[in-house]
Amino acid sequence: MFDSYMVLALAAVLLLGNVCCQEGSDEEQIALIDEFIRDLMESERMVGAAHAVVKFGRPLMAQGYGVKDLETQEPVTNHTLFYLASCTKAINAALVVNTLDQYGYVAVWQQIKDVCMVWL
Repeated sequence: MFDSYMVLALAAVLLLGNVCCQEGSDEEQIALIDEFIRDLMESERMVGAAHAVVKFGRPLMAQGYGVKDLETQEPVTNHTLFYLASCTKAINAALVVNTLDQYGYVAVWQQIKDVCMVWL
């Protein structure tokens, strides 16, 4: 089960990165991301999720979906903390792969933020 969540996290990072690279207004991109997350939650029967959209260091939106606890039905907010465990490894791998795909190189000493601003 843990592996399936790693795959979902990786897929979400890659797909959301591609959505954010598309042309269109911020509102259009946010609507696409919102639709993607709602569809993903429904197809994977996820009970809760949260996301934030940041462009050039400026937050455009932050939103929670669903509930964080099935028993209490407490809603997920943009301030809800989730336990990521090792999911950050998949996210970092996706960032490196995306950078390699987009720029053709990445140096070991480079920080991802220096070569791929779309992720920040």
